Amino acid sequence: EAAKAYVAVDYPQEGEIVTSASYTIRLTTSAHAGVELSIDGKEFQPARESVGHWWLDWSGYGSGPHAIVARIAVGKRALKSKARSFTVLI
Repeated sequence: EAAKAYVAVDYPQEGEIVTSASYTIRLTTSAHAGVELSIDGKEFQPARESVGHWWLDWSGYGSGPHAIVARIAVGKRALKSKARSFTVLI
């Protein structure tokens, strides 16, 4: 049922400081397919499922503030996560 659908960004955590040149973003969701995320308002990219979570390997980014939003399809609509803000220092 749609009321039970959820999607959230687990990592990076809110306000986290990322200090590596690559990072694997982790999502938790009720969805079984079609999990996507957008970084800094750019085009949504598909995440991959493994060990009960959804993941996106991210690299090639610059220092500074960043934000992630995840989404899943719920019926004919998209359910989006709360935006997760963090900072990269590399």
